[in-house]
Amino acid sequence: MDRQKELIREFHILLNRLGVNDNGKEGILSAYGVESSKDLSVAELSEVNEWLHAECRKRGLEHEKQQQPRSEIDKERQRCKVATGKYLARKGYIKQDGWGLMEWHKIQNTICRAAKTERFYDIPLSTLRGITYEFNRQRKAMESAAEVAEQEDIDTSAKIG
Repeated sequence: MDRQKELIREFHILLNRLGVNDNGKEGILSAYGVESSKDLSVAELSEVNEWLHAECRKRGLEHEKQQQPRSEIDKERQRCKVATGKYLARKGYIKQDGWGLMEWHKIQNTICRAAKTERFYDIPLSTLRGITYEFNRQRKAMESAAEVAEQEDIDTSAKIG
């Protein structure tokens, strides 16, 4: 893919991320005196994309450096989401596997309620670890109880038969 096509694709992704409608897109393009993003030069596309990236960062829709290795807190966020997801799946609130966007939102909302915050990314590392521990502990307790109940059913049926 040539550079202009890459920049056009990036332009449309950024517009979508920012929620810019067709009128907003036309306004941006008219500032450059064109009607289509295909009419923009590579330099103009780079300039407008840089401005859109800055707007995304300002709104909290994009991290300053996306290519940086995952930090400890990012890894803990993922562990917390998986632990909470397994717990919710065990309780029957979400499906067991193949979690989609709706399930991930429900998982994040559950974590936010447990942490008593509104934004998932505002939760400190120590709180994430505590939530992960608690959801894992409760899920394991439910699994142990189910195993004991299953064993009791087997023992009872053996005595009856």
